[in-house]
Amino acid sequence: MRPTMYLGQKVVCMPVTLADQIDTRKVAKKPQTGKIIYIHPAKRWIVVEFGLVRESFFWWDVLQFGR
Repeated sequence: MRPTMYLGQKVVCMPVTLADQIDTRKVAKKPQTGKIIYIHPAKRWIVVEFGLVRESFFWWDVLQFGR
C-alpha cells in the first residue's frame, strides 16, 4: 500500500548524488532529510530536494515519511 505523499512533506532517503559529490573514496552513505518537491501524477516516483541537490526516488526507496 502506498503511503500518503504531498508536496513539502519531509522524507528521509539515502541519496546517491550527495555521496558522489562529496568524495569519490569510500564514503558511508547516510540517510538525509529532504522535502518532496514533485510527485509523479500516478505516484510512481518523487523528486526530493536536499538543499541545492535534487534526486528522484521510487516511493518504496524512501526510508521514512514525515509530516
